[in-house]
Amino acid sequence: CTHCHDSALEGDARQFAPMTVNFDTYTDAVMKADRAMSRVDMGTMPPASSDGPMLSQETADQIILWASCGAPE
Repeated sequence: CTHCHDSALEGDARQFAPMTVNFDTYTDAVMKADRAMSRVDMGTMPPASSDGPMLSQETADQIILWASCGAPE
């Protein structure tokens, strides 16, 4: 996730990730877990216009499972 969602990234390096959505720490990720799960499940993350890394189905499934299980550490 931090390929785009890292607070040190700016501009085009974020691949359209909002500046306010960063996963630098576990706490950051947990706070946005439901949103991430929803966006991945809907197929809107990463955005279609992104030239950044795409999610494999396995990675998408892992994000959804992790968030749906309460985002265990």
